[in-house]
Amino acid sequence: LSLSRTSDSETPNVLVWCIYFLANHYEYLGNPQKALSLIEEGIGHTPTAIDLYVLKARTYKHQRDYEQAYEILNYARELDLADRYLNTKCVRYAFRAKKVADAERIVKLFLRDTDTIDSLFEMQAMWYELSSARCHLKLKDYPNA
Repeated sequence: LSLSRTSDSETPNVLVWCIYFLANHYEYLGNPQKALSLIEEGIGHTPTAIDLYVLKARTYKHQRDYEQAYEILNYARELDLADRYLNTKCVRYAFRAKKVADAERIVKLFLRDTDTIDSLFEMQAMWYELSSARCHLKLKDYPNA
């Protein structure tokens, strides 16, 4: 797929979503190099397309490069600071990358000023508790797991 093949009748949006779909397809088929190549092409075309960064992070996650996946997803999160989904995903990726302090800092962005990290347990936010426990187990920090 080449960006030079676009015609005047196509909107730029169509090409970005075609690239996204094709990259997602290659990622699913287990061809991360081709997927990442297409993602970079899409980012070059539309650098603010957050979904491309999320797909790029997921591709690195599937390659078990958790640190790189977290860095990319955190960049995507910073493009839209009001997106709770991206915030939650970024916290989970931070835990996978064993970055406990970053995960706690990011999750606090959507807590009320009076809430603490402990309030996540009271709110029964089990995704946070489980991700945190898995991270602490990997770090062999058993008391906090």
